[in-house]
Amino acid sequence: MTFTTTARAKGAEIALDAVLTLDDGSELVLEGDKKVGDAWTTVTYQTADLAGKTIRNISYRLTSDTDTTALQFRFGNITMIEADQEETAAVSGVKVLDTEFDEDGMYAGVRLSWESDVQTDYYEIYRINEDNTKSLLGVSNMNSFYINTLPREGETRQTSFEVLPVNALLTEGTGATAVMEWPDNSIPKAAFTADITLAAPGETITFQSLCSQNTEKVTWTLTGADKESAEGDSVSVTYAEAGVYPVTVKAENASGSSESSKEGYIVITEKAQDGLVLLSQGAGTEADAYVNDSEAPQFAVDGDVTKKWCATGSAPHEITIDLGAVKAVSAVDVYHAEAGGESADMNTKSYAIYTSEDGTAFEEMRSVTRNTAGTTHDAFAPVNAQFVKLVINKPTQGSDSAARIYEVEVYGLEDTLE
Repeated sequence: MTFTTTARAKGAEIALDAVLTLDDGSELVLEGDKKVGDAWTTVTYQTADLAGKTIRNISYRLTSDTDTTALQFRFGNITMIEADQEETAAVSGVKVLDTEFDEDGMYAGVRLSWESDVQTDYYEIYRINEDNTKSLLGVSNMNSFYINTLPREGETRQTSFEVLPVNALLTEGTGATAVMEWPDNSIPKAAFTADITLAAPGETITFQSLCSQNTEKVTWTLTGADKESAEGDSVSVTYAEAGVYPVTVKAENASGSSESSKEGYIVITEKAQDGLVLLSQGAGTEADAYVNDSEAPQFAVDGDVTKKWCATGSAPHEITIDLGAVKAVSAVDVYHAEAGGESADMNTKSYAIYTSEDGTAFEEMRSVTRNTAGTTHDAFAPVNAQFVKLVINKPTQGSDSAARIYEVEVYGLEDTLE
């Protein structure tokens, strides 16, 4: 019988003896073969005197020749096992069951499964790096494992995984590997946003690139603006004349290019001379669910960021705001969990904004899939709408499925667009 204990002691060197209470009530003290210090240490105990006896209780006695006032002691592992009966396992049939990639193909969610010839204590899952070193991704006591937000290494097109079985004596068995294919993201993806899309003549509008990370050059085509072409991640322009204007951005790198164009994205009108109006405060609301009366949907439009609408259960969750009449709508600000004083981990990660004139036929205005911020501002091509719907697709940064929205502010004009 092998009996070991792995432990660590900070602040003093400790002699770690095992004190065993036997079936007849007597105690037997087993001295450890070494002392425990600042590094993790495996202490072994001789078990010859235990032959034929029944153990009822295992205790430990810690002694030291030095001051233990500041002692921090941690147990890492206690093992009592018949060594010659502990088998080593062999893994086979490692499969990539499922993958999900972000928009830029830079991160992946990966689900692995495998088979084992004998039951073992646990499995270590590794990523095999490009230089053939290995990085531990996690440990599983089942024949499956999920890897969340695995980062892509450079421009690699494949990632190899190894699953390694480990038994109770920490002896490694025979591992096996599987390969995952990454999507081709060599050509950049073009995307953009603006801080204002409904403005008065002469008002400054700033455009921001949302092109993929592998973009090397960003080029703008801004018909009707004082600068009709520009380069860079951000550009600020003005429009002198009232009208409706398109915007195009081009993303380029050595592999190629792509464009994103939005017709009617910018509306310049004298009606916006006094700025945009907050249309949603105190408006009617309706939600698919809410926790209780103190976290009901109306608290998302009450102007108080200390109160929230909260919905639980499986996502998506949605809240619809009735502006009372058809109006020109061009932007929505959302105050997520962090804005109300909660953890940033609770901020909405994925959401979409829809508008409708009649409350039946809704059109998507904006989709956000990788948000981390506590407060978001989303401008979109101005539309006439009475109803604005916020759909929460992934309520938090992690696995929590509760939506926490402290305020939704819809901006536009009291009048409609012509």
